[in-house]
Amino acid sequence: MQMLKDNLTSAGIDAIIFSQRDRNFPTPGDMSIISLLVKKEQSEEAANFINKVLKS
Repeated sequence: MQMLKDNLTSAGIDAIIFSQRDRNFPTPGDMSIISLLVKKEQSEEAANFINKVLKS
């Protein structure tokens, strides 16, 4: 996720990583929800960029 965020940032798209860790439910491994957030006005540009990266 960090690599994708860095790529978006280098393309001029503001992005942040949001991680939700639930410490009340002990499980082995990492079961946290991680989201990559971008500004609403940059969402289409970010989606196009991500699709381009995934295709290459």
